[in-house]
Amino acid sequence: KIERLLVASLKNLKDVELQLDLAPLTALMGPNCSGKTTVLHALACVYNPPTLAETNYKFSHFFKPNSDSLWKDSDFSIFYTQRLGANLQNDQKQQYTKRDRWTPKYDRRPVRSIRYVSILESVPEVELMNLNAMVHYTKVSLSSDVDKQVRENAGIVLNRKYDDMYTVSYRYGKSKKSIAVKSGSLSYAALSMSSGEQRVFKLLEAVFGSPKSSLILVDEIDLFLHQDALERLLRCLRDHCSKEKKQLIFTTHFPPIARMYKDISVLTLQRLKDRKIGRAHV
Repeated sequence: KIERLLVASLKNLKDVELQLDLAPLTALMGPNCSGKTTVLHALACVYNPPTLAETNYKFSHFFKPNSDSLWKDSDFSIFYTQRLGANLQNDQKQQYTKRDRWTPKYDRRPVRSIRYVSILESVPEVELMNLNAMVHYTKVSLSSDVDKQVRENAGIVLNRKYDDMYTVSYRYGKSKKSIAVKSGSLSYAALSMSSGEQRVFKLLEAVFGSPKSSLILVDEIDLFLHQDALERLLRCLRDHCSKEKKQLIFTTHFPPIARMYKDISVLTLQRLKDRKIGRAHV
């Protein structure tokens, strides 16, 4: 697990230290342009995925060189603990810097499963479809233990009973996959879901479907969600992450989350007059 993030310089973050191991769930709060999403982008890139099937997040995905900045002199470190078989390694440190290229090389990073859920993944499915005709798809029932957990917890969060969940394959795109659900006599695919309903299933799938001891990063976790649903979602995620030794770090602009400090570690980033970012506090 990651214990601390120490940033010397990264985008608009200067001299920032974040303690990230105080609870299974960590909320990053603060005003716009305070660097919350930058923290997530940095953390997404610090590990090497254990399998080729998992996404290999690289700094070039998030810190793209451009006409105004090449991101030179970026410098931050993580402090972490890892277990290799029966060998527990405490007080590990890995520094990441960029001069001409980012170091260390990607295959020399520590190994861990990472899942990053961006805002783009939560765009309502109906808005992504470039079709003006009948939408054809096929459904296959999902029955794995993870699928059942997702379906049951979605029911808790949304105060609704889901009797079945399906994987959906659209005819117009062989690579296009989605979900559908059944509630009572009503069956419908994600393109007919509300934005909040889609968001809940997306987040539950990301967290519950990640391997044990994973790091999951979510940008704007409160997007599209009513306060009551969000609080129920966070409790479901807290219970799951505690049991499976996962770390979930997310950004939010939703003030009531600060009241959940008994369940969630709440860190706040603050902007100072010189545009540097103050030390985060719990």
